[in-house]
Amino acid sequence: IHDMRLIHKDLHSGNILIDGVTLISDFGFCIPTNKTSSDSNVYGVMPYMAPEILRGEQHTLASDVYSLGIIMNEIVTVTTPFNNQPHDRFLVLDICRGLRP
Repeated sequence: IHDMRLIHKDLHSGNILIDGVTLISDFGFCIPTNKTSSDSNVYGVMPYMAPEILRGEQHTLASDVYSLGIIMNEIVTVTTPFNNQPHDRFLVLDICRGLRP
């Protein structure tokens, strides 16, 4: 995706399909890297959203990489990140302050 200069904006384990090969799905929010969005809505699934997205900043290639890192953590640990915490504003604040799985 990034080689094509596209930002997915909604990477999470529910959008990863595995059936002999691994595929990424749900490109509904995908944008080219050279496009800035005037859309102030926040897209994504907690806890896969990068801290900068939670702060209301623009999606970037780096925010996709953060989401992929959370997915990889989920694969390695076989548990959903932050599954012992409510996904509320307090978790958002903690992630923005540097909390990681």
